[in-house]
Formats: sequence, C-alpha cells, structure tokens
Amino acid sequence: MILFVEEVVNYHITVFIAEVLKATNEEVLLAAGQLDNPRRKGMSFAALNEPWIFTINSDKEKFERHFYEADVVVCRMSKYFHLMQKRLEHNKITFYASERWFKPPFGKFRLVHPRKAKLVFQLKKLSSFPLFYYLAQGHYAARDFNFLHICTGRIFNFGYFSPSETSSIEHNSFFLPNKIHIFWCGHMVGLKRVDTLLKAFALILKQKKEAQLILVGEGEQKKKIIRLGATLAISDHITILNFQPLDKIKKIMWGSDIYVLPSSGHEGWGTVVNEAMTESCVVIGSNMAGSVRTMIEDGVNGFVFKPGNYRQLAEKLLYLIDNREILEKFKHYSREWIVHNWSPELAAERFLRIVEQIQQGSPVTIYHEGLMKVL
Repeated sequence: MILFVEEVVNYHITVFIAEVLKATNEEVLLAAGQLDNPRRKGMSFAALNEPWIFTINSDKEKFERHFYEADVVVCRMSKYFHLMQKRLEHNKITFYASERWFKPPFGKFRLVHPRKAKLVFQLKKLSSFPLFYYLAQGHYAARDFNFLHICTGRIFNFGYFSPSETSSIEHNSFFLPNKIHIFWCGHMVGLKRVDTLLKAFALILKQKKEAQLILVGEGEQKKKIIRLGATLAISDHITILNFQPLDKIKKIMWGSDIYVLPSSGHEGWGTVVNEAMTESCVVIGSNMAGSVRTMIEDGVNGFVFKPGNYRQLAEKLLYLIDNREILEKFKHYSREWIVHNWSPELAAERFLRIVEQIQQGSPVTIYHEGLMKVL
C-alpha cells in the first residue's frame, strides 16, 4: 500500500496520485484533513470525490493503522511527525513533502519561533533514519533543507502537476483581434505583484505595441489594480474578469500568447505555470516563485525576471512582441517541455521506480535533470 497524506485534497497533487494508481498494482490511498478547500472552491475548482480518497477525521483509527502499515507513506503534514518516527523505527519507507520553509519577509528568522525550532529538531531526528526522504516542492524547499542539513543526499526534486491534455479551441469575445494577448490569473493580493505587470504593460503601450492584457481574479487589491490601470492610462487595453471555472481558464490560456507570473517569494510554487505551459503560453516569471525557479530556464523554455523589476519584465515582453517567429517557437516548445519533462505521468513513473529501488536495497537512479533529481 502507498498512502499519501495531505491537509486538503489538492487538484495538482491528485493528478499525480491518479497516475501512480494507474502504474502500480499496489493499493493507493489519499488521506486528507479536509476534502474541500474553501479558498480554491471560490476559484471555481471542482470538488474531487474518488473512492481512493478519505478524510482523516472520518476514521482516525483507520488512518493511523494505514499510516503505520503502508509500505510507503508520503506525508505533507508536520503534525504527524510522531507517526513518521514510529514507521521509521520499524524500517518503513517514509517521505515528507513541503514547499519552502523560509518564505519572506521573515526567512530564516522563522527559526527563532519555538514552534518552528521544535519542528526542525523533530526533522533532524527523523533525518537520522536512512529510510526518511524529502520531496522538495521547488528549488527553494530543497535549499532550505540543505541549509538545515536535513536529509542530505535524500532530497528529491518535486512539485505540483497539471493534466497533460490541452484545451479545445473556443472563441472568446473579449479577445481583441490582431493583438498579442498577455494573461494573468489568481488572487489579487500583494504577494502576486500584479502592479509590476501593469507597470511593464504601460511601458509596452508607450511604444505603441499592439497588445492586450487579460486579468482574471478577485481579491483585496482588485480596486487598487483597477485604479493603477486608470492612473497609467492603460485601462482601455485591459480586460478584467472575475474568477472562472478551471476549464474556462485553460481555454483563455490556450487563446493567449504569454503568461506572466510576477509573484514575490511568498509564492511557494505557482501551479498556474504548469497550466500555462500545457496550454502553449510562453511563461515569463519571477525567479522567486517556486515553479519558475524550478522549471524555467531563461531563454530556453521561458523567461525569468527579478520580482518587482517592471522594466526588466517589459524588456522580455517587448522581445517576444517584436519577434513573432520566436514567440511562436517558444509557444510550441513550452508545451513540448512540460509534457515531456514535468507531467504527472513522468512523476509517477520516476517516483515508483525509486521506491522500488529503495525497497530492493539497490542504488537509486540518478536523474540529472528535472523530476526526482537528487538535490
């Protein structure tokens, strides 16, 4: 049995677990603290009700029994470190997974908090067991654990995923003809740095470039973003929509040319990058976002800029707008790269191979790039 343990049922992890289920004869289960995330429901994500998903609180005795008896456990919840230790004391394969620990603005100062210091102490104890491994959900997560000297040599490159299928073409009336369509979606909050995108877009329009900016989302900063668009005199070139169902978002991505992720270092991953690349958008992203730092190589399969640097972002956008053949080349390669290098199918294949090798006591496959690379 392989047991996955999540705080909430996460669409961008369940697509991976579903592929694990297809690729193995083992029983695969997901235990979740709660089935629905109210915030994500507000973003029109569909609820997930699969027979292999159960809630921890529905049967705690069953949960703890499965946690101990499973051949492999992958857990993202630090509250179960004590159950992990029990497994490890009986030589059972156990993975911990998380995003970065030292998010700004506090960074490593988080270690002075007694609760965080206690968790680090517990992790170091778990790390002393040879069958304890870490799935680092992004470059910065691995860097944090290497700084703490936890799981040295047993940290695997991991993340989040989106289905490999692309959307069907749909005409969207708000798309203006003969324009380069630049897209952003998400919660309109400070850490998303939508202001950086608007300032960069204003510089593009000053050069009389034919471009349209499409923003989809809601949040505490929405009015501020609308006011900034008016102040910069770019409102006529911006289309703002409320949250849309995921299938609609993907169709908008499919019709767009460029996706921009301007988020700060608070963005642990940013699964919208996975989705945008799948829908053949060229991604231009902040190097502080986990998905961008992990998956995007500047000028190879997308473009990278420093968060808040709207001039640098504008330069990247102008380069693509002025070079349509290069833009089309990157759009095609963006999808090719994500399908062949960061798909849930590939993640399941590599994960199961490494688990089998650990079970057999043989050396694990050394992947030099991408998923399950030792970091």
